[in-house]
Parts: sequence; structure tokens; C-alpha cells
Amino acid sequence: MNNKINIIEEYVLSLPKGFNEQAHNADHAFRVRNWAVKIAQSVNYKNLDLVQAAALMHDISKSGELKISHGEASAQMARKFLSDKNIFSNEEIDEIRAAIFHHNSVKYPTNKNHYQLLDILRDADVLDLSGAIGVVRSVLGAPHKIVFDQKNILGKYNGKTNLEYNEIFAHEGKVNIGPTIIDDLNFQLSCYENLKSDYAKNTAKPMQEFMKNFVLEIEREALLNKE
Repeated sequence: MNNKINIIEEYVLSLPKGFNEQAHNADHAFRVRNWAVKIAQSVNYKNLDLVQAAALMHDISKSGELKISHGEASAQMARKFLSDKNIFSNEEIDEIRAAIFHHNSVKYPTNKNHYQLLDILRDADVLDLSGAIGVVRSVLGAPHKIVFDQKNILGKYNGKTNLEYNEIFAHEGKVNIGPTIIDDLNFQLSCYENLKSDYAKNTAKPMQEFMKNFVLEIEREALLNKE
């Protein structure tokens, strides 16, 4: 691995406690990097250094208190760090910054040349939100939440499409998925619709099926447990 990526890895690992939020810690960043490289290779995207940099740094703002979206905050931190280290050109830094800025948004950058890196990063992030690891991350990311609502086990958003979730978020003015782990899992299942690459779609399909069955198993066990 080249020196510039080693520098970024060391920076990510040096952040407070490897990120304070366990669902978005350094382990997550490294897994997303690995997925992103595989996706980039599948779509013949040549600049793997940009892919690795964007993936490794996409959630770095999660290491502190946030007053703006974590995509925007991470993009600011990434641009400053990469500019200070002078390990990418200004054009490359801008492409990395744009991908990180928009990775948790429904919007695209104004520069269409930045779309492909963003799509790769988004696909990789969704893959790490899927399957058994996705289930574990939903629990790590919301330890204060109950598993399900006894009155509505599958949750009020069960079966919603990702477009419907976007409308819910826009209406509420924030990303507020719901009060239960099941709500988080329902949202994670909807993210499959956003995948762009064939590699990500094919890889995520059995992982998503696992999550669907997991949610249904929770419902089955909860019904067994009712008085």
C-alpha cells in the first residue's frame, strides 16, 4: 500500500477512541474502504487512491460533537487534513470532499465528474449497513433504543421504500427513523434501492434477505412471548 494511504489510515486510527460512535468507528471505515475498492474495480474506476481516501474519511466527524450533518463535517475535516498533508492535487481533494459531503444526502454534487466516486462510496456504505454486520451496527448505533414496540412489532415504517423514507425525513426536518431497533433495520433494508453497481446489488441481495428474515424472526419470537 502506498504512503499516502498509510498516512490517512494513521489519521483515522488516531481520532479520539477510534470514533466515539461505535457503529461508525474505524472498523467501519476500513470495511467500507475494502468494499469500495472492490466496487471501483468492478466498474473500472482507475483511481483507487481517491476511493480509499474517501471511504476511510467519510465518517471522521463522528469522532466529535456535531452541529451540522456528519457528511458535511467530515468533508470539511478531510479537505483540511489532505490539504495540510499535500498528498493529493486540489482537484482530487475536491472530488474526495464532494463524495464525503454528499454520501449521506439524496443530492448530488454540481460537478458531474464527481458522481462516480460518490456512487462507489454510497454503495460501499450500504454494503456495510447490510447483513449480519448491519444488524450489529444498528444495535451499536442506538444502544438506548428498545428492540421493538409490543403494540407494533414490525414498526410503523415497515415496508416503506427509500423514497418514502426521504419524504419522512424531509417532513420531520431531520433523520429520525423511529424509536426501535426494528425501525432502524427497516430503514437499512430500504437502502438496497439506492445501489448503483451490479457488484453491490449482487453482493447485498443475500445480506438483505438475511436481514428480512431476522426481522420476521423477531416478530415470530415476540408473538410467542405474548401473554
